[in-house]
Amino acid sequence: MKSERICKFCGKKQERPLSKGYCVSCYHYFILYKYAIWPKSNYGQLNRVLDIRSRQFGMPICHICGRAYAKLQQHIWYSHNMTREEYCQKYGLDKNINMTSKEYNEKMHNYALYYKMDDQLRKVGKNTRFKKGNTNNYKRSYQTKLRLQKQGKYIANLKEDNKNEKS
Repeated sequence: MKSERICKFCGKKQERPLSKGYCVSCYHYFILYKYAIWPKSNYGQLNRVLDIRSRQFGMPICHICGRAYAKLQQHIWYSHNMTREEYCQKYGLDKNINMTSKEYNEKMHNYALYYKMDDQLRKVGKNTRFKKGNTNNYKRSYQTKLRLQKQGKYIANLKEDNKNEKS
């Protein structure tokens, strides 16, 4: 009888032989990349790795598994089968929160500048720009309203929301 192969970290059953008791993704994370598990973030906030000596410095930490990733949104989709909206709603995060590391942001920023993507977007986006007379039907999340309130912009935006809802 074949013994069950279960990863010693994530507990998932595996078809393939395990390396040092880990599934493929845990093996890559812990053994090859030498990453660590971090304290999980609290509800309503997204923690990042603050240990300067770590290779994971600045990476956002997943609420579910406690691992840090340069592109957290991609991890959430592939590992936890959740969309960004579902994740933000479940853990009380603002919809506009940055789920990538600063290092990755800088890399993509430099890439965009090198290939002159701003000019390309201006050309392509002419047909989809906001036109005068359109109403804004955007519904703000609870976290967005809190952020706006802290910035002192919430009261003005609340009046605008009420006008839009009435019309």
